Amino acid sequence: MDHPAARRGPIPPAVAAAGPFAAEADYRVAFTIDCPGGDHRTAEHWTRAVFEEAPRPMRWFLIVGWTGLSLRLRPSYAATRVLGWEIEQATSAVAVTVVTARLGLTSRLVLSLEPDSVTLASFVRFTTPGRIVRVMWAAATPLHERVLPHLLAAAVRRSAPR
Repeated sequence: MDHPAARRGPIPPAVAAAGPFAAEADYRVAFTIDCPGGDHRTAEHWTRAVFEEAPRPMRWFLIVGWTGLSLRLRPSYAATRVLGWEIEQATSAVAVTVVTARLGLTSRLVLSLEPDSVTLASFVRFTTPGRIVRVMWAAATPLHERVLPHLLAAAVRRSAPR
């Protein structure tokens, strides 16, 4: 059985409309994957599936990487958090999680649902003029852009009927 792959694409209008952060971001990327209709989970449930239901080694990898970027993660499994990121907004179709870093950035992950697809977008805004955070983010970006589509595709595979 072929498994769908997440593909990089434009920021969907529903994601851009989720807040001013989309226009203000210094970095933005979106990955979309086809998903069979009939899955009635909300965007928040999908966000939890992508991050909290990932295999334990991947969750640890994420937490260690985010900590290395000085992200201020809070209790990982609180009702208002997804793997340490604060749920800033959640509707049935769009979920926004946010975290800040001590080195001077704010990051948002936005999961958006369409009838036959799921999009995971990432936005980073540098909040200080320093170079350190920009250099660290530049080093992390290639891995970030490999991990996000992998996580999204894995969540879709886990949700597929067996």
